[in-house]
Amino acid sequence: MTPHRLTVTFTDAAYAELTALATECGTTKVATIRSAIALERMARQAVAAGGRVLLEAADGTMREILIR
Repeated sequence: MTPHRLTVTFTDAAYAELTALATECGTTKVATIRSAIALERMARQAVAAGGRVLLEAADGTMREILIR
């Protein structure tokens, strides 16, 4: 695998979210972005196959995540 470099500009709010997520997960910002890409890919594949992406709250209520 050949590594590729990418320069990304974040708003202050988005950068703060990325930093907080990385801290919560105990990982790096790069690993957090990679995880987000993998999650997006899985969600899109599920929808393409006719499925839905759902979030279940602690009380059992379900919300559908719309993938465009």
